[in-house]
Amino acid sequence: MQTPVAINARFVTRRITGVERYSFEVSRRLGELGSIRLITPGPIWKGRFGHIWEQFFLPRLTGEQEALWSPANSGPINHPRHIVTIHDLSCVDHPEWFSGIFVHWYRSLWSRLVRNARLIITASVHSKIRILEAYRISADQVTVIPEGVDQKMFYPRPLEEIQLVRHKYRLAKPYILFVGSLSPRKNLGRLVDAWKSLANFNRVIDLVLVGGMGNAFRRTPNIDTRENIRWLGYVDDHNLPSLYSGALAFILPSLEEGFGLTALEAMSCGTPVMASHSTALPALFGDTGLWFDPTDLEDIRSSITRLIVDTAYRNELRVAGLDRVKAFTWEKTAQQVWQSLQSIN
Repeated sequence: MQTPVAINARFVTRRITGVERYSFEVSRRLGELGSIRLITPGPIWKGRFGHIWEQFFLPRLTGEQEALWSPANSGPINHPRHIVTIHDLSCVDHPEWFSGIFVHWYRSLWSRLVRNARLIITASVHSKIRILEAYRISADQVTVIPEGVDQKMFYPRPLEEIQLVRHKYRLAKPYILFVGSLSPRKNLGRLVDAWKSLANFNRVIDLVLVGGMGNAFRRTPNIDTRENIRWLGYVDDHNLPSLYSGALAFILPSLEEGFGLTALEAMSCGTPVMASHSTALPALFGDTGLWFDPTDLEDIRSSITRLIVDTAYRNELRVAGLDRVKAFTWEKTAQQVWQSLQSIN
């Protein structure tokens, strides 16, 4: 007999970033595997008020036999049949990147949540090790379930679609693409500094930044658009695959990533990827990407230069990336989450 599943669907009240995409994609596929029920807060519980709903009202809305899954880093600390996904511990490891109230809340929440939840899900061994180090819990309390990519959405788009999106965003020049939140951990300050020093290239190639600024972050990076740097802000899912597909290369210079979903999306669109070696990505994607030291401006510059000038290497990474992404599907992720939820008795 299957265990019915309730999903903490507070994520539907927020704009889609990596965490929300994971939550939507896996929730949708869990519904194909068995009985699920999305429990969504009303409109009065947006923003920080959602924490009140999550702690005091959500537990009362779940049935006695239901297992509860919270996919987006937070959940009720006193639910007896609860599994929570924690994507990374950035606000624990680097509180300077976030607002004081954000850090205080999540440090307090996670210290109790990881001990009271029946199981913690995270997306990489990299993140599991940090959770175990930070909270001194048993290794069997944390399971690694990699994220996936929707290859019916993120695939190499035809030239006609790419040209339409480039026209929409006035991208006349070839471009290097970044996609992600404009948070300090994304290390955009160093990326911009490295880009400014590439005078031979930045006159004829644009650096395109896609993403928004959340109120959890302590400061916004200083983006100087005079050096052929284009900040497009938030781009919806309709246009994002064509932006990936049209890029010379994708860059993710993060100081910390629990998984690196945007890099996977770029690979799935046939875009060569270069990224920081201090994240979960090298262990997940191996030789399908070009890895660099995110604190070394010269290493960032040389990586960008190599992917601009070395057409053969770009094509090699493109082919390797398209092959590698076949191992990462949301169906596989959902199946493993479902099995974890069914293990609760």
